[in-house]
Amino acid sequence: MAPRGPPKVYQLTLKTHKVSIILNVPKETKIKELKDQAFAAIQQFADVEDELPKISSTKDFELCKAVMIGRKPTGQYTDLKEDDTVKAMLSNWERVYLRFRDSMGLLEPVKVAFPPIQADDDDEEDMSLPPPETTIDLKGKRKEHPE
Repeated sequence: MAPRGPPKVYQLTLKTHKVSIILNVPKETKIKELKDQAFAAIQQFADVEDELPKISSTKDFELCKAVMIGRKPTGQYTDLKEDDTVKAMLSNWERVYLRFRDSMGLLEPVKVAFPPIQADDDDEEDMSLPPPETTIDLKGKRKEHPE
């Protein structure tokens, strides 16, 4: 079987505040087009999420990616240039973050909330499986026939 080639369509996770959006884009897509898709997707959450800043155009935010050391994020972000392609700047399944502009036009830091890995103590329920029912192994025994 021949090895698989690189994907033609990238799946990207767009994250901001408590919102995660999955975007499927061809790898040759320009970052500007990705930003347009992000704007349309964020508009759907404008009335639902109170924490999201109100935006009126794609000029109100920038897309960025996390700077990584190995597989761990450093807490710093690199802005994506609108003229570059998705393939040149991102990898498949990479997270893309939004940085919103304040009222003076300055970029705010990335604000994103990740769900907790462990459940809270008060919400923790016993998720263990019940003990298996004991069964008698009747292998090799004949059934008793009713008379």
